Amino acid sequence: SLPRWQPLKSYRVVRRLLDEQPDLIDVIVGLDFCHFEEGHPPESTRPFFQRLHRDNANQPAQRLDVAYHVGEVYFDKSLESAVRWCHEAAELGAARLGHCTALGLDPAVAIARRDQAHERESILERLAQIRYDLCHAEALRAHGVVIDCDALQTEQADLSARDDAIRYRRPYDEMRVEEIRLRQTFVLDCLAQLGTVVETCPTSNLRIGAVPSEAAHPVHNFLISDVPLTVGADDPGLFDCRLDQEVDWVLRHGGLDSKSLEQRLGDPYRFRCGKRRSV
Repeated sequence: SLPRWQPLKSYRVVRRLLDEQPDLIDVIVGLDFCHFEEGHPPESTRPFFQRLHRDNANQPAQRLDVAYHVGEVYFDKSLESAVRWCHEAAELGAARLGHCTALGLDPAVAIARRDQAHERESILERLAQIRYDLCHAEALRAHGVVIDCDALQTEQADLSARDDAIRYRRPYDEMRVEEIRLRQTFVLDCLAQLGTVVETCPTSNLRIGAVPSEAAHPVHNFLISDVPLTVGADDPGLFDCRLDQEVDWVLRHGGLDSKSLEQRLGDPYRFRCGKRRSV
């Protein structure tokens, strides 16, 4: 796993290790971003991904894939930004996204978890969201999201002149909540088109991912989407849960019989890291 605060430096260490000990090439097939995500936007890892893509192109037999934990715990930002982070991680080139509860947890449930939850975020985060909306305006509109480019550009100019330390607040109403549902669908569709895999870990999400109940778990929305999906156990030793128990949990709560669930998930081995290596 690479630290989010200095991934490029740590990545160089991994590459040097593979050069010095080639017997590890078949063992190390992927890299992971985990631990706290708050304060570490995916965009900050762009230099790492640029270097990784160059190295993968130059050394296809040593290609490394990336699993990126994102959209799991995100109380420091708006729900729009949490959804965006999942999309940005995929656009940067992560092959697998861990948890992504921001894409499946209903926004009405999400904002009810804490008083004024997700109402405040940094001005820099809001500016990043405005740039994202302007960039994806046409595709967002096609999914029913109202994008007023003139209003966004006016807001962008206003916020750019403010102190970055100010926390920007926007309360939620029913219209905004419904729009976030549309944004979730948009990003899930984008992930499906990119072939980006979502790893859902029920027990972990319920215990530390701030998912309040089985009925509210994002897996329900994941299952009815087209996003490539796997079920994981996260930390079996810590949570005292096995992979088969996690699959059984999805079977009990997901609304599908065993045959339908098997068809929906398919063989997870096809999503393994390193499968795209070439000699």
